[in-house]
Amino acid sequence: MPEAPPTNQWSFVAVVIDPTKATLYLYNKNGQFSTNNAIPHTSEAWDGSALIGADPNHLDRIFDGIIDEVAVFNYAFTQTQVQNLYNAVIQPSQLRLTATRNTNGTLAIGWDPPGTGRLESTTTFNGTNTVWNSEGTISPVTVTPTGTAKFYRVFVP
Repeated sequence: MPEAPPTNQWSFVAVVIDPTKATLYLYNKNGQFSTNNAIPHTSEAWDGSALIGADPNHLDRIFDGIIDEVAVFNYAFTQTQVQNLYNAVIQPSQLRLTATRNTNGTLAIGWDPPGTGRLESTTTFNGTNTVWNSEGTISPVTVTPTGTAKFYRVFVP
């Protein structure tokens, strides 16, 4: 198994903890990898804070990337369940966004695969504080450009 997810590449990572071991799964276009920490893991109440992507006791252990769609479950997934989660994900490389200027000056913004997500826009992009407005869910969406800069994305829930 690689020591870390590859740089500049989307990866799916899952950690499954059960009473006898912890298993780390790493899936991406390079393959599917897993490794085990085969020691007992005692169940504990999760009643405090948690850090994902950083270790406060080792400042050199910080994940340098983007972490999205974190989920915590109260039971251990099987390998098949982890595989099904990975298969259900629409990977960023699978979604294609297109923009075509129409003869009347409007812009047709489409995305493929159809039926996936909704087109959203914002006039100010400032990271996590950005407010996104829904433009439509049926591709393509026709918009009329204005003098103001506008940013678009396809949001996939």
